[in-house]
Amino acid sequence: MASQQVEALIARWMEDKAFRDRMRSAPVQTAQEEGFVLDDEEQRALAALDLNQSDDELAGMANFA
Repeated sequence: MASQQVEALIARWMEDKAFRDRMRSAPVQTAQEEGFVLDDEEQRALAALDLNQSDDELAGMANFA
């Protein structure tokens, strides 16, 4: 799950609290509504994430370094 779309989604997550709040309740639907194009594997991975963790914990998981 490291496509350009996923990286853009993560960047949006980091910058936009309202987006984070929507993602926590309906991640795949929110991503689609916002125009992110994710393949089936990416959608399954997104749906499986525990987005109720703290922003700091999620940011640590998003580190691509």
